[in-house]
Amino acid sequence: MATVSVGGGCHSVGMNTHEPHINDILDSFFNAYRARKKGVALRRINQVEAHLYVCLELDGPAILMTADQELLLAEREFAPDNAMARTMHAGDLIFVIGLFLEPPWLAAELAERRVQVAVCSELLRFVFSSGLVNRHDFACHMYSIEASIRQARSTLQPRG
Repeated sequence: MATVSVGGGCHSVGMNTHEPHINDILDSFFNAYRARKKGVALRRINQVEAHLYVCLELDGPAILMTADQELLLAEREFAPDNAMARTMHAGDLIFVIGLFLEPPWLAAELAERRVQVAVCSELLRFVFSSGLVNRHDFACHMYSIEASIRQARSTLQPRG
């Protein structure tokens, strides 16, 4: 069982323990990721973060099991804003990252897409290196995400 610091507190990851929610994971990740960024780079990171939250809320529920979908619906009745990010966990985030790297979520503007791909790569690394999920549990899906990352990176190369 690993202990990681996410959202300012320590959380044990494993059976019968509290797992951090997506918003805690993203807050911790983005605060560290943009720590030394300024100007245009910081603005693009913030755009990608906002875009990821929209993806989470709009398309994220499609990746959930029935029980989690029901929990999400109940949460949205009380507080609809960012309900997916407040109630779901790292494993769910991994599946949403896969969606986020595909159209229609892949940024149209080349510079923003470049930042989006970099952020997603680092976010996946963060989730796994923090011990929030076991990479082996997501091995099959990781092949798909890695292919999406490669495909998105290939669109960053000049044609000619």
